[in-house]
Amino acid sequence: MNSLQILYLDSNPLSGSIPESISKLSSLQHLFLSGNQLCGEIPISLMNLQLSNLLLDYNHLTASDPNLINWLNQKNPTWASTQTPCPQSQACLVYALDDEGLNNTQFFTINPDERKF
Repeated sequence: MNSLQILYLDSNPLSGSIPESISKLSSLQHLFLSGNQLCGEIPISLMNLQLSNLLLDYNHLTASDPNLINWLNQKNPTWASTQTPCPQSQACLVYALDDEGLNNTQFFTINPDERKF
């Protein structure tokens, strides 16, 4: 994989985040990830690659580091305007009933993804 120069993964149902390890592809020159379901923060380590082409449009990606944002805008000027928020995951909801033997029944829902109970 060290000699990989082009990674073309446009228009696939890829989800999750861009892995930090992609920056280990030291020969990578063209990275095409548009039109997927990628979510989350874009790794700063992408700036270590000598990319000639970078396409990230139409995903759910974000960037907060000013240097990374400038670099991304130079490589792919439309990336930010085409991003939409990450879709809500299909949560596994737990429904519970609690009356503590007092006939004062309470019905509630627990969403394990929110980690608030």
